[in-house]
Amino acid sequence: MAAAPEMTPLMDGPCSGTRVELGAALSRRECERCKVREPRFFAPLVAPELVVTPPRADAGGEVAVRAVLRNRTGEPLELPFVWHAGPMFVVSAKDAAGQPAGEPKGPPPPSPGGFRPGPPYLVCITLAPGGVAYVERKWQAVQRRWVTTEPPLPGGPPPSEPAGPLPPGRYRLRLQTMLQVGGGELAIGAPSAWLDVARPR
Repeated sequence: MAAAPEMTPLMDGPCSGTRVELGAALSRRECERCKVREPRFFAPLVAPELVVTPPRADAGGEVAVRAVLRNRTGEPLELPFVWHAGPMFVVSAKDAAGQPAGEPKGPPPPSPGGFRPGPPYLVCITLAPGGVAYVERKWQAVQRRWVTTEPPLPGGPPPSEPAGPLPPGRYRLRLQTMLQVGGGELAIGAPSAWLDVARPR
């Protein structure tokens, strides 16, 4: 009986390998070469998780929020991402009662007219077996307020600024994204993690 052919190791690069940083990969033209385009439910294949470091912070302090997609299969896995206009990754928070926390109060300042987003485009990364794709953003345990002294950037989020620390308590953080994976954004799940915010010592 003939032996099964050995799998060619996947070379590490900006669009593939054992560790791929999503923010960098999504901005590279060479990552637009995709093989699979059909919708697919990826959550069981990539084990999405969210890690907050450190898991405890002082009110007004800063933490790192990292989303990780890990290839749980025994073969290379291609993940197709579709990006529309808007920020790719935004950290949001809710308090223990499930209410939004830290977001500016009231409606945002009006956006400048005349902006037309470009068409969505497809970018693909390929993870080696056990490989991870990740993206990290900073988040401050503060209440924010809208900035009305400067206009929003065309196509960007309305500007905001810190307006004091959040009350001590437990908050659930989530990394929201404008990306769609396969059949839609929910195809990779929406992982979250708890953060304990303490009174500054």
